[in-house]
Amino acid sequence: MVCGHARAPFSGFLTLFHMALFFMISGYLYNDRQANSLKEVLNYTKKKIRTLWRPYFIWNTIFVLLNNVFIECGIYSTNPLFLRLVTGERNELARYFGLGDGIKEITKGFFMLDTVQVGGALWFLRAVFIISVGHNY
Repeated sequence: MVCGHARAPFSGFLTLFHMALFFMISGYLYNDRQANSLKEVLNYTKKKIRTLWRPYFIWNTIFVLLNNVFIECGIYSTNPLFLRLVTGERNELARYFGLGDGIKEITKGFFMLDTVQVGGALWFLRAVFIISVGHNY
């Protein structure tokens, strides 16, 4: 993962299989004993809420609250010329958040619907949460 994100010389080759490998390893590490009874499923779900959902929500909320600070510090850009300089999947210009925008973004984070720019790095918490909890129901 790190080599791919760091644009290592062989990262093109890694993109052919690294995501599939990530999910296969996650599935391999799953323990079926946690789905033998409703109580075990609920305990497993509580654990995943604590270890996956909660960090996702907390960090997304922090990033929402810091959105305007990130713009002022130059971490996010509002300059349209920025879009010419970057490559990647989530190239977008930042916009200042008012109270309503912040509440909307935090609510989306609560339901794991979306995240703000820096929070995009948390995508795997959302994916593993949905896969690990969703298959029990």
